[in-house]
Amino acid sequence: LVTSLGKISKTQPTYQPTRPPTHQPALTVCVASSVFFFEESLTTMASVSSPLSGTVGDIIPAAGSALKTVKSTTTLPEALAVMGAHNIYAVPVVNPGTGVCEGLLSLSDIASFLVQQFWKESGVDSFAATCELSTEKMASHLATVKHSFDTQTSLATMNLCRSNAYCPVTKDVSLANAVRRLATGGSVSRLVVVSEDKKPLAMVTPADLVVAFNKRSEVLGAFGDVPVKDVCNVFDSILGIQGSHRVIDALALMVEHVIDSVGVTDDDTDEVITVMSVKDLREALIDFQKLIMPAEAMMKEVRQKNFKAIAPVISVKDSLSLSHVMQKLAVVRVHRVYVRDDNGGSSRYTGVLSLRDILRAINEHTKA
Repeated sequence: LVTSLGKISKTQPTYQPTRPPTHQPALTVCVASSVFFFEESLTTMASVSSPLSGTVGDIIPAAGSALKTVKSTTTLPEALAVMGAHNIYAVPVVNPGTGVCEGLLSLSDIASFLVQQFWKESGVDSFAATCELSTEKMASHLATVKHSFDTQTSLATMNLCRSNAYCPVTKDVSLANAVRRLATGGSVSRLVVVSEDKKPLAMVTPADLVVAFNKRSEVLGAFGDVPVKDVCNVFDSILGIQGSHRVIDALALMVEHVIDSVGVTDDDTDEVITVMSVKDLREALIDFQKLIMPAEAMMKEVRQKNFKAIAPVISVKDSLSLSHVMQKLAVVRVHRVYVRDDNGGSSRYTGVLSLRDILRAINEHTKA
């Protein structure tokens, strides 16, 4: 059922959240509505010197650019409407009375709630078992899940995907520490910039940092000339599904492995034809009928509506330098590229290089 490409294990997850390494500054683990997030000492974060000069305030949008938020009482359909209208993946969740940020809600969190409710209703608990269900039974279970989905609040859904932990920072936090947090923070996928009264001002993602660093050659220096195949710990495993699998099958695979995208392969050739992400499936989270569509058909439908949103598979040779790959990611504005073997003209994929992988490499390089 799961296509494994190259030498990648069929069961190895693409991203495996881990707790922050013990060498990091002391963290306070806060619990709010079953949501775990890390609140780091801002004084400690700002004190670390690094070749990555500057602060988070240097790269966030101007004050006039309003950050989109949802209230803690906002339902999932309402939150999806906000995300769809502004083409965003995650939003801060704020207290409706005080405006204080209480956490983050992402499309992966919403997908996780859907899949978990579906598994509870159908009596299955895995991707493999989901694939065994008939489309008729699946449609019946989804109809039952619809009510709980429509009334579920944003507050109760935060970080259900286990990779969207809330990590607040201030504008004076150094870029070096922002890189470190996103590179080694395990379940932290984005930073929320907050004011002194803890109201959200902006978000900083791996994409924001890579775009900023792409304009500064001194960040990587000679390290940027290293071929991607020689950069340790940058290749993630590749998990894929056949195009005939249903959209709910793909979401189940993502939830089971704590990832936000999978490769979609041709049923006959096993060649990767596109990459399906949770963001691509936003409409299926609104219209449950689309959840039982074949994955390939769903991706074709999304591409017809917005070709830019669903690009063909973007790949690079494993001999290409890290700085060139970084430039490509910054220009094309995608979150990952497939890495293919450059030995003897082979087109075999050997892994995936993501924005977060690049931040890990930068973090290790600048610590040396």
